[in-house]
Amino acid sequence: TFSPAGRMFPRRLILCLLLGFVDGEAVAAFQASAPPSTKAFTRDLLYPRNFASVLAAREEASDEDAEGYGDGAALSPMQVRFLRKETDKRRTRRKLRRFSLPEAESSGLFADESLEAIASILAADELVEVRGISRGNKKNAFDVGEDLALALSSEIGRDSFVIDRKGFVAVVYCPGDEKLDGKIRLRTSIGQKNIWQKRPKAPRDNRGQIIAEKS
Repeated sequence: TFSPAGRMFPRRLILCLLLGFVDGEAVAAFQASAPPSTKAFTRDLLYPRNFASVLAAREEASDEDAEGYGDGAALSPMQVRFLRKETDKRRTRRKLRRFSLPEAESSGLFADESLEAIASILAADELVEVRGISRGNKKNAFDVGEDLALALSSEIGRDSFVIDRKGFVAVVYCPGDEKLDGKIRLRTSIGQKNIWQKRPKAPRDNRGQIIAEKS
């Protein structure tokens, strides 16, 4: 017995899944008619490796660190602002590399070739501007951008994040190897040595005044 999601699949798309590749025309036809729940089901079939672990890690990091200072599984607002400034600098200097999604992949279900190409840019530069996110349907741009970040996390084996978006363009960040030349160093309170750490609060008395250290 097929599930409701299974009955929604075009035969051509099912054949593509069984053979292990993504057919652009079949994906485009599917994206035009499938409901969101079915799209998510298909996404998990195509990128099964680390979706559950990536989502669990992000949720756990968010729960453990209310102030947003994580160990790499989540980005704090301060880190996002820093990355956006770095993105603007590279864009001004024409150093920000770009990748345009094929039209058939604009609404999701990204081909391995595209994920590998974007992953290669991230491995070298840590930042990439991806164009063609949800062409013609701006309402879905946020969800498609997040799907892309998750697919890249699965492809790379390391958390990837959309740190900025405008229209049909998304900027994706993925931390590179520690030995990467020109690696972006994010300030954090824990988890990294020789990087800015949050200063502990000075002890205060019951009137709120700082207690002077005894000499």
